[in-house]
Amino acid sequence: MTKTTALTQWQRFHANHQGVDFVWVFFTTYIGTNLVRMVPVLEFKRLLERNQGISVPKVILHVLPHDNVAEGGSLTGSFFLQPDPRSLSPSLDSNKAIVMASWTDKETNMPMEECARSKLDTLTQSIEQKSNGSVLVGFELEFSLLRQRTLPNGRIEYETVNVDHSWCSMTRDDELLLGLLEEAVLALQNIGIRVQQFHGELGPGQWEFVLPPDSPLKAVDTLVLARHVVMKVANKHGYRATLHPRLSPEQPGTGAHVHISLNSENADISTLESFFAGILDHFTSISAFTLPQDISYNRVVGGIGSGGDYVCWGWENRETILRRISSERFEVKMMDGLANPYLGLCAMLAAGLDGLLRGSVLGAGPCPTEPNKMSAEERAALGIKTKMPCELAESLKNLEADGNLKKILSDAMVSTYLTVKRCEMKVVEKMTPEERRTWFISKY
Repeated sequence: MTKTTALTQWQRFHANHQGVDFVWVFFTTYIGTNLVRMVPVLEFKRLLERNQGISVPKVILHVLPHDNVAEGGSLTGSFFLQPDPRSLSPSLDSNKAIVMASWTDKETNMPMEECARSKLDTLTQSIEQKSNGSVLVGFELEFSLLRQRTLPNGRIEYETVNVDHSWCSMTRDDELLLGLLEEAVLALQNIGIRVQQFHGELGPGQWEFVLPPDSPLKAVDTLVLARHVVMKVANKHGYRATLHPRLSPEQPGTGAHVHISLNSENADISTLESFFAGILDHFTSISAFTLPQDISYNRVVGGIGSGGDYVCWGWENRETILRRISSERFEVKMMDGLANPYLGLCAMLAAGLDGLLRGSVLGAGPCPTEPNKMSAEERAALGIKTKMPCELAESLKNLEADGNLKKILSDAMVSTYLTVKRCEMKVVEKMTPEERRTWFISKY
C-alpha cells in the first residue's frame, strides 16, 4: 500500500471520527494471543506520513505463555508493525480507534515471511487468479459466559452460569443475560459489524454470533475485533466471555467454525472441488494451526457434531471435516478460539491453492452418516481411510512432513510456528489442570 493511499484512508476515517485521540494497533502472536500498541492520534498520522511502522522486538515471534521465549528467539533485532488503514475501526470508547497491523522487514520494507496477514492477501489473489473466482469467508463467533469474582487472596475465580440453557433456548436464565448479549450485538453494529443472527448454544452460558461473510483478510480482522468487543462488554457486566474449547468433559465445546466459499460463474465444478480437495488432503497438517492445544482435540471427538474422527466430507454432515452446504460452500468445524485465526485460515487457503495447482479430486466422500458408525468396508468404498490426529504433537509432526504446504506458506512461517508450539507444549504441560484452565480462560 502506498503512503498516499494509506493517508487518504486515514483522512477519510478521521473525518467521520474526529473525537479519536488514540489508535490501538492490534497484532496476534503465534500462540494466538492479541497484543496492542497504543498511539496518540497525531503520532499515528505522522507514522503514515513517513510510511513507517512501529518498531517491536523480533523476539515477539517466539513469545510463550507468561512471556517466556521459545528456543531460537533472540533479544536482538526488530521489525515494524505496519498499520493497515483498510482495517480501521471505531472502538467502543469514542476517543479510540482500532487498526490491525501487518509485519514488515525494517531493511526492505517488505512483508515478513512470518506475517500471516500479508500471506492471506497473497494467497487470496493467487486462488482467485487460478480459479477465476472469488473467495468469501464467514466465521461463527462462539463463546461461553462465566461469572468472574475476585477471591480474598486476589485470585480470580470463574464460575459457570446459565445452567438452565440449551440450543436456541430462551429460558429465564437466558433472559437474565439477554441485555448483555443485545448490548454486544448493538455495539458491534455501531462499529460496522452486522451480526447476522445470534442464539444459545448447547453449553451453559454458551452463545453464538454469526458474523457476515467477507474477503478472507477482512473476515479474520472482523473476527478479532468482534471477540474484543464481546469480551469488553461482558467484562463491563462482571462476566468473562471465553473461547476456551472445552470447559469440562460434561459440557459441549466451543469452536470457531469457518464457512468458505469459492464463487465463480465461469469455473466448472471440478475446479471448485479441487480447491476443497486440497483442504481435505492437507487437513491432518492444517490441524496443527486450527487445533493448537491438546485440549482442542477433546472438543472434536466423534459423535458430538464437531467434525468427527475421519478425514472426509459430506452433504450437511456435521461429523465430517468438510460439511458441504452447496456446490461452492463448505463449513470447517475443526478450528477453535485458541488458534491464531490468521494462521489457521492461511493454512486452509494454502492447502486449497495446492489443490487447484495439482487439480486434486475431491475424494473421501460423500459420507452419508457418522463415519465412526460405518464399517471399515463401507468407509473404504468411499475412499475414507485417514483418521484425524488425536493430539497436537501428531498434527505438528504431520505439518513438518508436509512439503507442499510448507512451500506455499513459507518455510520461515512453518518452522517458527513448529518451534513455538513445541516449546509452548512444554510450558502448558507444567501447569496443573486448574492453572491450565485459568490460563486459557483469562487469555482467550
